[in-house]
Amino acid sequence: MGRRGRPQSTEVPRPQPTRFTGRPRAIEVGAESVRSRLGDIAMLLVDARAPDRYRGMNETIDPVAGRIPGAKNRYFRDNLDASGRFKQPEVLKAEFGALLGAASQRKW
Repeated sequence: MGRRGRPQSTEVPRPQPTRFTGRPRAIEVGAESVRSRLGDIAMLLVDARAPDRYRGMNETIDPVAGRIPGAKNRYFRDNLDASGRFKQPEVLKAEFGALLGAASQRKW
């Protein structure tokens, strides 16, 4: 058994060809689109930068420090566990639910 109690094998799997039939949908995220919807409760912007960059205290990349008004901060590394792997989906769902509050009940 593996670390998470799942069976393991030394057998090398033989991939089977398949066809992906996803349906992409366009999402506009240009600066003007965001600017025009500031204050719109139907839009929620999550900033994944480090908290000090989000607060404008340590800007190392962007020409102007600061954040978009109304944006919430969720540092991208908070999605990882101590070993550097993504946290379990139910953990991420709970953590994002706490960050997003009522907005997490929206149907995207």
